[in-house]
Amino acid sequence: MSKKSTAQWYIATTTNGNEDSVIKTLKAKVRALHFEDQILDCKVIKFRSVEETIFDSNNPTHNIPSTMRNSTYIKWVTIDNGVYKKYKITDTNKYPGYIYIKMEMNEAAWFAVRNTVNITGIVGSSGKGAKPIPISSSEELDLLNGESFDQNYRIVITPNAIIEMDRNLFNERGELILDENTAKTIVHKKKSDSADKYGDMSTEKEQVDEAIELKVGHMVDINSGDYSGLSGQISRIIDNDEYIVDVQILGKLVSVKLNKKQLKLSV
Repeated sequence: MSKKSTAQWYIATTTNGNEDSVIKTLKAKVRALHFEDQILDCKVIKFRSVEETIFDSNNPTHNIPSTMRNSTYIKWVTIDNGVYKKYKITDTNKYPGYIYIKMEMNEAAWFAVRNTVNITGIVGSSGKGAKPIPISSSEELDLLNGESFDQNYRIVITPNAIIEMDRNLFNERGELILDENTAKTIVHKKKSDSADKYGDMSTEKEQVDEAIELKVGHMVDINSGDYSGLSGQISRIIDNDEYIVDVQILGKLVSVKLNKKQLKLSV
């Protein structure tokens, strides 16, 4: 008979602006330590909004982009001949500097969380070894459980975030709602002559990234595998495709073997 989980939600404070990277780092640490049964989940609470911008090719003061490409966060629609509307979707942290962790409050899990890079503390801990208090706010608990206290908003849950949004603007999948007539006229791609001649600029950037030579001493970000989300320093090159990278886990320097596709030069 399996033991019933007593995990609860707690709030950790982080350096402002690093909430997303902290979650990736913590999840990578959980996998590396096999703590999946102690630290069950971590999320950041966000709010999704949309900004509209009109581009008119008949107005000389408007600069029409040479490429109008739809993506998850950018939508283009044709309003009239030569007139386009750009919808820019933005997810902002509703509670900047805070992340939410569902965990068993024991010594090992607590130590792992509070010793994660850019986590500055856990709300409700008075210090001197006193363990923190779980969340009691009904509003935050509702959001973490996928419900909004305001019926005008809906919640979409992603692997790393709880996203609140206006249900009149976004559907149940978190996609921008466009009326039927507008949806038919979405501009999927508009290339200039130079784009046709030289190809997709995003492909060109990928080629440049692949051409960068990684060297001993370079700081790199790990983008896939068990250590995804962590950063480290290259200490040894095995060959052109495999590297030994030193990363910090629980305050200890650990050397891991990674291939080039898993690494990106830190900015």
